[in-house]
Amino acid sequence: MVHLAKSRQRRTIAPYKVIENDLRRKIHNGTWSVGSQIPSRLQLARDYSVDLSTIQKAVTALLTDGFVQSEGKRGTYVRRVPSEADIFDGHADVGTKTATAPVKRQAAATAPSAERPTRSVGVVGRFAPQIPEHLVAYVIGLALEHELAADRSISLRFYDCFQDIYYTCPFEDAVKTLVDDHVDMVCVILSEAAGVDGMMAIARASRTPILFVTTEMLPQPVRQVYIDNTYDGYQAANHLLDMGHKEITFVSAGSYRWSQDRLDGVRYAVRHAGLPDEALRVFPTGDLARCELNRKELGEPLKAWVRDELARGSIPNAIIAANDYISMDITDALEEFASEQLATVTIIGFDDKPEARQRGLTTLRPPHFDMANEGARLIKKILNDGDLVRESTHIRLTSQLIVRTNTR
Repeated sequence: MVHLAKSRQRRTIAPYKVIENDLRRKIHNGTWSVGSQIPSRLQLARDYSVDLSTIQKAVTALLTDGFVQSEGKRGTYVRRVPSEADIFDGHADVGTKTATAPVKRQAAATAPSAERPTRSVGVVGRFAPQIPEHLVAYVIGLALEHELAADRSISLRFYDCFQDIYYTCPFEDAVKTLVDDHVDMVCVILSEAAGVDGMMAIARASRTPILFVTTEMLPQPVRQVYIDNTYDGYQAANHLLDMGHKEITFVSAGSYRWSQDRLDGVRYAVRHAGLPDEALRVFPTGDLARCELNRKELGEPLKAWVRDELARGSIPNAIIAANDYISMDITDALEEFASEQLATVTIIGFDDKPEARQRGLTTLRPPHFDMANEGARLIKKILNDGDLVRESTHIRLTSQLIVRTNTR
């Protein structure tokens, strides 16, 4: 841990943190006085020559610490002036990427008590919209902030575990930092179930409530809002069965739990329809099925499978892919080897990726905004009524089937 801390001190300051610090200084120096409106996100992005998401992260930090407040479409206004202690110890000029000390956000301890929110919630996640696997957490985080922004008694403190493409802060470290800072509650946004036991142990030691908002169910008795991937698989299979298909092929991502849960749902639907187990085919099998396969690892075996099925004249007419990326790769392989057969194959994916919409592919759209709504509702309930249920709350949500016609 000592070596890690030293290496992090040598890292450059993230661009949004540099901008955030500069905005703090401008408010502190009187460029924008209390009650005045700061420039729009779009104007700030132009002024600093960065993308809009970078500005959003910088302004979100100011909102979280209570220096500015959002008035919806009217704009964002200065709420209070940062003191010197509220400005980072690290020093960096805007437009440079060097720093003399690690960046650390100071707690808003100097605010007048009448202006300070009475409850604080730490929100942990990897919020990087430019990285596909972290986009979900970013969207849920924004939606959660939107749902809680109207409650002035709640202060949100975002802890972004994504530093850059080569380094991410462990979730456990983030939770420990927030608990040590005596936040009233922690919300962890996860795109996969990992490290939950360690985070729960930290929270239990201080009795700080922790809520998990995640894309898959956590088997532990925790407070969680999650997507029921098993039921989503059931929905996808039922759609194909209602179309009259009597055989379904599921293309998995190997041993990933979310993939296996979706496969279980497909299997239940086939059995409930009174079809034999042989009516469901699964690819891949053998050693590949026992590994967690990313898109690159599955690519060549998937192409070979499509070629072999075409050579045997047995390409399936109803395919459920474990996610949209696999669905698109199957479509690409069919177009490459036998484009005339593409129109005869029905393919369903999951997650409603932007590319799936562009290509007109049927998918299941995750309930990201509903997850944020339910998360916000549960956060307010626990803060207002106390942690009555402790670690036994499970809020299950399902995805929406989006039927499209492939227009390619």
